Amino acid sequence: MNKIPVYPIAFEVSGPLAMFSDPASGSDSISYPLPPPTACVGMIESVCRTRDVSVEIVAVASTSPPTWSDFTYNSFSPERKTDLIKQDLACQIKETVLEFPTFQILALLTNSKRIERINNAHSM
Repeated sequence: MNKIPVYPIAFEVSGPLAMFSDPASGSDSISYPLPPPTACVGMIESVCRTRDVSVEIVAVASTSPPTWSDFTYNSFSPERKTDLIKQDLACQIKETVLEFPTFQILALLTNSKRIERINNAHSM
């Protein structure tokens, strides 16, 4: 019986700002302190761009305590109040984002389809 190979990967992601919006925070969005598993899977898939690979997030860690910062910007979204649209005024949106976050992510990759010739998980 052939075992399905599992390929572990680990990587670090950092940047000046990060926003992983908590849906329970309402209209003034507040970021989660760590990226949720779906965001981690999205990061892996956007870099590797390989099909038919199952990604399982094992661990996510921050290398330093989270620092939140208030961030306000003007939006001309069509979802503004009618009065603002008529007067061609912007709507101010306030968010609380992470400043200079660095995350370490550990994941396991497996082929989601049994293909004899191509090992997509290994190529990632």
